[in-house]
Amino acid sequence: MSETFSREAVEQEIAVLSEAIRTRRAILEKEKGLVEEGGEKEFVKEAVAEKIRQILPEAPLQKSPSGSPVHYLDRLDNETNIKITHLAEEAFSKGLRKTLKSLEHEEPFMVDALHDLLVDKYYKELKARGFVK
Repeated sequence: MSETFSREAVEQEIAVLSEAIRTRRAILEKEKGLVEEGGEKEFVKEAVAEKIRQILPEAPLQKSPSGSPVHYLDRLDNETNIKITHLAEEAFSKGLRKTLKSLEHEEPFMVDALHDLLVDKYYKELKARGFVK
């Protein structure tokens, strides 16, 4: 039963993210007439950050440089990288809310690093489902 609930929670999160992206795209298209290349990933980044702040309002999410050739996550020590990867997988299997609640007493860096990794994972998932280009 709990796996069904978790799967439903993940599907609901993807639906909420896709709706937030659709709304942001519509606003930008209305204001500027088009969405720039790479803009859709920025929509995902903003939508995931908004979702995280709903669950952990104190989360200090940092602006990470766009288009950086070397992602800072690639330079983490092995133990931290494994932990963040595990948390991202957990978010996709148990749901974002449950995963983030387990981080309430962790270093703020962990939430920020998880945010960055989730942006990539959600972007790939939303792209595979046709919600983003």
